[in-house]
Amino acid sequence: SKMPVSSKAQLSSLQDSRSGERAPQLWKTWDNLAKKSGEHATVFHTNGNKYRGQYAGNMRSGQGTLLFKNGDKYEGEFQNDRQDGFGTHWVFEQGKLRLQYRGGFGDGKRQGQGVFAYKDGGKYEGEWLAGKRHGQGKMIFADRAVYEGAWMDGKRHGAGTFFLTNGDIFQGEYLEDMKDGPGTFFYVKANKRYDGVWSRDVAKCGLYGAIADDDLPAAGGGGGGGGDG
Repeated sequence: SKMPVSSKAQLSSLQDSRSGERAPQLWKTWDNLAKKSGEHATVFHTNGNKYRGQYAGNMRSGQGTLLFKNGDKYEGEFQNDRQDGFGTHWVFEQGKLRLQYRGGFGDGKRQGQGVFAYKDGGKYEGEWLAGKRHGQGKMIFADRAVYEGAWMDGKRHGAGTFFLTNGDIFQGEYLEDMKDGPGTFFYVKANKRYDGVWSRDVAKCGLYGAIADDDLPAAGGGGGGGGDG
């Protein structure tokens, strides 16, 4: 006997509704399986980088190790797919890794407190913002001269003290890496001091005097050394 038309329509409607329910459920399952969450084995990115570590919401999040295509390496905290928190960055040079930076990161760049080792032997220890020296910090240059003080956008900017390799000292204001504003230059070996005003690294006016016993600024360590600066 043939099935009435109305029964066929009801069956068809029921099958359609069931398949309609199953389709999105299967899609969600597949989608969730494709998403990375928690601890994960090494993931190879299309840009040539490799990552091993934790994920959350399909993004690198938590502790992990990132190996760059150029051989560099980052090990530390991630958030929203970027280096964020405390971490260590090595650079690949002459066939081996050299520790370059250890400290805070924010949105993939150096941020907060950190120590950076330069290829020429210089070292900076202090505050960072958006990948640049920014805030209070101490820079030991390759020639062992030392600057301690304020930085802005990667340059000496604000109040600071510069210890030259020949023993002389400048204490005063800086503007974009240049002496600018009131300051004192101590000619230590000559036992003289010059109190004056600078404009873009040039002394404009001032007075010479003798250095008193307790005049000299104290270095925070790591400075000094010979040479004529």
